[in-house]
Amino acid sequence: MFLKRLDSSLNTISFYMRTLRTTYNGAVDKCIIPERNIFKHVYTSIEKTAKRVISIASMTKIKEL
Repeated sequence: MFLKRLDSSLNTISFYMRTLRTTYNGAVDKCIIPERNIFKHVYTSIEKTAKRVISIASMTKIKEL
């Protein structure tokens, strides 16, 4: 897959695939294209990641801007 070759994370791939699936399903609903279950085996879940925070000092600097 193209995104895997770009070394994208699974969450990034999932984000793009969910967006593409939503667009595809919208086209199917409007009878623009036929439904073919092309996303049947596509990973669209997310992995848990470590939460990252910035320091209070950095938040204060942003607030002051």
